Amino acid sequence: MRKIATILVTTLLTAGAMVFAAGSAQAERGKDGCFNYSYEEGWSSTTVYYHNTCNSPKTIMIESQGYHRWSGLVGADEHGHHEMPTVEISYVWGES
Repeated sequence: MRKIATILVTTLLTAGAMVFAAGSAQAERGKDGCFNYSYEEGWSSTTVYYHNTCNSPKTIMIESQGYHRWSGLVGADEHGHHEMPTVEISYVWGES
């Protein structure tokens, strides 16, 4: 009986891990203007990572679900990130 219980628990854990892995999302990646960016939508917020590839400061703007906007001036070849308070990203715009 103990062996059956061990096999059952092992099977359930393996199946749970497979469901979790199948539900994992891929990061969204893109380029707009001088910026490369990526993000993976979270449960209650989403963090957008960005890199200004130009050799001068440029502005980046991020909008999520049409309600929250953020923009910032990013130095030349600078990396950064910004957490949006909602999950769905509508767009990322980068100055050219």
